[in-house]
Amino acid sequence: MLPRLAPMLASPWCTTAVCALHTSGAAAQAAEAVVAKVPNAQAAIDALRNRMAQGPDLGDFITGQNLQDVYSIEAPGYKERKRKPDWMKRVIPGGDKYADIKAKLRELKLHTVCEEARCPNMGECWGGGDGHTATATIMLMGDTCTRGCRFCAVKTSRAPPPLDPNEPENVSHAIAAWGLDYVVLTSVDRDDLPDGGAAHIAQTIQLLKQKTQGKLLVEALVPDFQVSWAVLCSP
Repeated sequence: MLPRLAPMLASPWCTTAVCALHTSGAAAQAAEAVVAKVPNAQAAIDALRNRMAQGPDLGDFITGQNLQDVYSIEAPGYKERKRKPDWMKRVIPGGDKYADIKAKLRELKLHTVCEEARCPNMGECWGGGDGHTATATIMLMGDTCTRGCRFCAVKTSRAPPPLDPNEPENVSHAIAAWGLDYVVLTSVDRDDLPDGGAAHIAQTIQLLKQKTQGKLLVEALVPDFQVSWAVLCSP
């Protein structure tokens, strides 16, 4: 798996990263070395860091300083009704962009973690609100996982349906048609497959890069493949 994905993940046009508040020095240096090759990526990262620096940190929540008016609400009495704060409310998904993305997903028989995990922010991502590009997190290898994590809403089965051989082509076609600059790929676990679906994921990324002339940034959140070195080191 690593030799198969390495050329794509290390290419000047592709980066895979997981955002975190704290990273090791070696991991940060490695990430910045890759990001340095990607046009406009550094500006986006700097903007994210500035927003995080201006926001509250864990210490603020522990002490409760300067957060009462923003993140707190007075507890109502037993029979008293009080409106929920705005930051707790989510808008019902809708709009032209949302409808277009959903229609395209159904047409090409694609799945998203947004729907399967019942994400409350789906309307924002699909609708492209607040000036953001409309996007969706594609979930590869179907909508049924071979693992039964109790915290997850995705369907589970010991014997899920076989992989759709047209999925890599359909995913790359849809993403290229949307004209996105960045896409996140995730997947279910498929422990029933000899390679855990590694070849399927690699083919999807290859087609995405081909159909977008290498301009698309791809973040691939792949399974653990049961930590099989035979799969991870396959050509």
